[in-house]
Amino acid sequence: MPLDVIIVGAGIGGLCAAIALRRAGHSVRIFEKSRFASEIGAAVAISPNGALVLAALGFSFDRARACVLPSWESVDGISLSPLTALDLSNAEAKYGAPMMAIHRVDLHSELRRLALEGDDNPAELVLATAAEGIDDEGRLLLSDGSTHRADLIIGADGVHSVVRRAVVGEEADLAAETDMSAFRFLIPTSRLQGDPALEKLLQWKSPGATIFADTLDKAHERHLVWYPCQGGDVQNVVGIHPTRPNAAETDFKASLLDEFRYFNPDVVKLLELAEDVKCWKLARYEPFPRWTRKDIVLVGDAAHPMLPFGAQAANQAIEDGAALGQLLRGVDDAAEIPHRLQLFEDIRRRRTAIIQILSSARIGREGTVTDKLREFVADGESVPTTFAERTEHAYRFALLFLSPYGCNSGVRLIDPFEKSSFDVLKECEKALQQEEKKETATEELNEKEKENLAVLSNNNAKGEDLQDPNNYNYDKGCARLLLAYSVRLFKPFKPFLRMIYITLIIRVYYTKEEERNKGRNIRSIPRYYSHSWL
Repeated sequence: MPLDVIIVGAGIGGLCAAIALRRAGHSVRIFEKSRFASEIGAAVAISPNGALVLAALGFSFDRARACVLPSWESVDGISLSPLTALDLSNAEAKYGAPMMAIHRVDLHSELRRLALEGDDNPAELVLATAAEGIDDEGRLLLSDGSTHRADLIIGADGVHSVVRRAVVGEEADLAAETDMSAFRFLIPTSRLQGDPALEKLLQWKSPGATIFADTLDKAHERHLVWYPCQGGDVQNVVGIHPTRPNAAETDFKASLLDEFRYFNPDVVKLLELAEDVKCWKLARYEPFPRWTRKDIVLVGDAAHPMLPFGAQAANQAIEDGAALGQLLRGVDDAAEIPHRLQLFEDIRRRRTAIIQILSSARIGREGTVTDKLREFVADGESVPTTFAERTEHAYRFALLFLSPYGCNSGVRLIDPFEKSSFDVLKECEKALQQEEKKETATEELNEKEKENLAVLSNNNAKGEDLQDPNNYNYDKGCARLLLAYSVRLFKPFKPFLRMIYITLIIRVYYTKEEERNKGRNIRSIPRYYSHSWL
């Protein structure tokens, strides 16, 4: 029987989870607070790790009018002289997919199509319905006064998640101000083509992403990020700047021009074309201690809010959705959900924590968060200390797999066993296989314990006094039970440590027995029993 799933939030993470869970055969309802009457937004950078997941979910990059970004380059915002560059022209060959930019509206529209359309178990989307909270009985409370219960509730309701409060508690809203804010706006490419200076600037700029750095006021690290979207028909611009004292103002275009007034004249002329400028403050969150509570789980920004430095927030939300669908594939018993959700957290949290911490470091400042990263970096894994290492970590740890869903022909998948690659879906499969092995081992251990008890019971039926310490079968049965329970107790330890601990327990136990039985002519248990169990 398919699971009944509720997703709170129809953003990138929520829709990816809906697509993956729909394809896994489950029933999905999505509650979204907005009406989607007039969707707005800027472009989203989709890195190779996110692109591979989208391809696996059947995403059409042509329909979404994706733009390939062959490079990230940094230039002096005043003189336009080059500073640094990251070549991504070989990203498809190296990582399996190129670096791309997609307008948020196009990305969202394609994800909605995959989640809601078609005859094969489509998800249900309910708009203009905000979540108010989750009660003690696990019921979702909505703004219209209704309550809803499901086998699984997924919190995909963004940075200011309501569902997160039910999972994390008081730590849910602990954010640190960064004293930085971001302008965002779009400019139709056609508006640049009517001005000779802007046409020249557009031709000079690389087809990838260009960062215009403030080299005069390095303390505040202002910068602009510019890259195309919608097939090159629209130019996306982000302006990072110190939060202004009058941040509540509404004329953001005037603030934009004032902040970057001393940049190159042609760049300023570009900014003058900006319309409908948006601005928001940037807040930093530390990794949350948990993502799950019983049958509730967080994904995307609700689980790991990130700053824009590194451009991984959307990509990690995409990975979350696919991983959750993979781990819940074939699950038809609601009692299994908490365990699968814990596996999801175990697989995803370390990776996203590293990327989340790195997102708080500006380009070239990765070394400032090294100590925080060490808590989450696995043994033998290096800590990213440069922008190149940071992107390599995010892109190489990609979903490189032969998709169970089928792959869009526009993205070529590479060998899933390539050295240094990380496949989150295969990690999910591996975790499930390990759990099956644990269950099998536990069943075998239970059978062995039953056998030991049967030996004692059989001896008792023969009239042997099991309370008589001189009875060798009594000693033998006790030894086998002691060893069985010791094996279970120390099962989580590595084999070598497990052997040492169990051997010590046996030696201590029988040393005391021998001391107690001195002078009573009582036979000791042969030591080979311990070796036969280890």
